[in-house]
Amino acid sequence: MAHLAVVPADTKAVAGDDATGAAWWSYEDLPPLAFDHGAILDAVRGTLSMETTTRLIEVTACAWTDRIPLP
Repeated sequence: MAHLAVVPADTKAVAGDDATGAAWWSYEDLPPLAFDHGAILDAVRGTLSMETTTRLIEVTACAWTDRIPLP
């Protein structure tokens, strides 16, 4: 299972009790990843189009400001 999140740039990442630290990373500039996480993200990159990703960001930004556009 993998999740994609769009968050405001000033959102703070907070580690839970099972981690010593947490951070947000740009989708285009990720650090080395453990296990098969890199392969999962490579598959996602091949599936999500730039248009889909851009629309996701637009809808999320509108939701933050209560301005969701009608199709």
